Amino acid sequence: MKGHESIIGEYLSANGWQVDYERRVGESNPDFSLWDGDEPVAVWEVTERSLSEEDRQELARRESQMRSEGMASSTPANGRGFTIHKIRSKARQITKLGPVPAMLVLVDPYHLCDLSATTILYAVSGWPTHEVKFGPQGGLSPGFHGDDGRMVDSRFAAANQVFSAVATPRIVMPDQHRSGFLARIDEVSKGVSSIDESGKLKLEFTNAFYEGCAAAKRDARRRGYKLNRSERALDIVLNARANAPWPMHLVGKFDRVVQAGRNPYRPTVIYDGLRLDQGLLDLV
Repeated sequence: MKGHESIIGEYLSANGWQVDYERRVGESNPDFSLWDGDEPVAVWEVTERSLSEEDRQELARRESQMRSEGMASSTPANGRGFTIHKIRSKARQITKLGPVPAMLVLVDPYHLCDLSATTILYAVSGWPTHEVKFGPQGGLSPGFHGDDGRMVDSRFAAANQVFSAVATPRIVMPDQHRSGFLARIDEVSKGVSSIDESGKLKLEFTNAFYEGCAAAKRDARRRGYKLNRSERALDIVLNARANAPWPMHLVGKFDRVVQAGRNPYRPTVIYDGLRLDQGLLDLV
């Protein structure tokens, strides 16, 4: 396995899915596939953003800005375009997969891309964006969607139909939530005004914060929690117009799943494994 493929392989194994690596499905060879006998159940394709010279220059610029301003810079302007291009180009590569649920996992180790759910939804469905063409009555112009609602514009059609879901990996630390450690840290930070009139961090805030962190850490460990234990998870964006829907039984324990809502700029959360693990069911 190459690069981040091994990380996704670990994630799949940790969730109990025995997958094959680069086994042929239809006329494609996806990175991972799950089988029921001779029938493919689902596939995962992993793509990683490598560093170009332009990317290296951007990282150098960010590092310089962070040193001078003490803060991280924003995602580069081309980050959104890269995400859209990668999703669509990968979709064209595996269009002959057949009617099998397929997930594309986007890995961006240098944080150069815009991997927001809104951008991903646009890449697979063509909205929301200034590129969408509206008819005289305010709806999408004829020819942009077919009768079944699928995209027919050649720029979008492949991605619209192939990927059942697009995901991005993340690391979660469940015990930091279960133990109430993060909630206590939040209380500590709110308890003291952190910035003085000159805009500098107050010393008493710094002392109170570190003392509060230490006390919360001691209490969590005394109760048996392992605050540094990490789990791999995915943020998953579902594509309702794909040839095959993504099966919800192939969602990991700590994954977060969203889909398009009535407001295209606010996707709807339909599953949040971390909140479910804490017993917080209001947003699941």
